[in-house]
Amino acid sequence: MPHPAAAPTSPPGGNAERPDLRLSVALDLAEDGPRVVVRSDGPEVGTWTYGTDVQHIVVPLAAGSVRRIEALDVMEHVTDEQVFLAECARLLGMGGELRLRVPVDGLTGWLDAINLYRYLAETTGLAPEPDEPQPTGWHRHYRKRDLLRLVGEAGFSITDVRAVNPGLAELPHAAGLVAGSVLLKHPETERTLFRLRRRVADLENALPAGPFATRLDITARRG
Repeated sequence: MPHPAAAPTSPPGGNAERPDLRLSVALDLAEDGPRVVVRSDGPEVGTWTYGTDVQHIVVPLAAGSVRRIEALDVMEHVTDEQVFLAECARLLGMGGELRLRVPVDGLTGWLDAINLYRYLAETTGLAPEPDEPQPTGWHRHYRKRDLLRLVGEAGFSITDVRAVNPGLAELPHAAGLVAGSVLLKHPETERTLFRLRRRVADLENALPAGPFATRLDITARRG
């Protein structure tokens, strides 16, 4: 379900004299819906949380104060990816590094547990709609050329592109959603599977997959 615009949950911090600041941006699935969680690491530690329906995610740190941002499996959830990338560009100093990982559109675009389950919910009415992809309703998938264009237009130069994750867990994940949410009607099924999936994500995404990849992992530099 959509959420009202959320303010940062931690007080503002950071300044432009801290060039070694690093940020991780991730998705969390709370009881009241999905949240984008931004955590800083380095000379200052802070956490800021936003609803995925917030049009303009603004992290309360100075422009150019961040050296590296990792946003893995999160951009497909934000309301406006151009605005999201613009905020990453604002935070990063010249030469700062951005790493993104997103679902790929192509041969394996259909292999997405949440989208498969959402399709079942929409076409049969037998399943509750999943919370994770709200408010967009679906995971966005990106073709390589479109993703590179988006990142380039935000002021970044691409330094590395990898096709990863053969999607081995997607069908078991979808089956678990059906079994838990539809057959057993367990209200915590989606959140339980979301957390379980995160535990194996590093292993899955370390696997090269070539044309059978379900994720694109790119690194880019500011300027």
